[in-house]
Amino acid sequence: MTDFKIKRIEYINNWPNAAKFDVEHQYEEKYKLVNNGIPFVPFRMTVNPDESYNKAVSFMIDAIESLERRPNHSFEFIFIAYDIYSKSVTSFDNITDRTQTLVHVWSTLIQSDADLNNSFNELFKYFPQKSLQYFFSRIFDSKIMTRATKDSNRRVDADRTNLLNQIHHKYSANYADYATGIRPGSRLIYHVFNKTSLVIDGVSHNISLEDKLHLLSSGFLYSLRNDTTHG
Repeated sequence: MTDFKIKRIEYINNWPNAAKFDVEHQYEEKYKLVNNGIPFVPFRMTVNPDESYNKAVSFMIDAIESLERRPNHSFEFIFIAYDIYSKSVTSFDNITDRTQTLVHVWSTLIQSDADLNNSFNELFKYFPQKSLQYFFSRIFDSKIMTRATKDSNRRVDADRTNLLNQIHHKYSANYADYATGIRPGSRLIYHVFNKTSLVIDGVSHNISLEDKLHLLSSGFLYSLRNDTTHG
């Protein structure tokens, strides 16, 4: 077995001409098997003279350019692009209202395209554990809970509220209770995104794509954006 204490020192001492670790070679080989080594391909855009559309595309270019080394910047650029374009397709000034209103549109589009629907289902399967933990620990903030539990008409969805409240009461979001609280609680959130129904302590909950999109957009992505930008 390779002595990694020696390998690490050699890596530092020989940088930038350091030999790659075995796992890096393995990753590169797998990387080449995905779409000829190009696993990320931007969505094909069309030419459109609309000003908001072109502003959004400009920020998307910034996002792609930042993706390799500054993914946090890419996330912010994409959000700016979304903020600009969503203003042009809705009548609401508030981004929270726009997001809640557009979920029904997204849900309809996703379910009308088999490839897009399958892509979202696959995406939910690979929700990073750290992201799930963040989502679980933050979703019960009063403002986040309010945003995430409203429907596309900006009315409180009782079923989604009951689901999140039950998860909240079942598991602690205190990091001191990580093993018995945040860990199992975040895994339960994973099942919310990957199932169409759940039974928690004898109570059955149906989970629609719209539920998942509201939780993802208003509960997770918008909350993360606010925490990183304003926090």
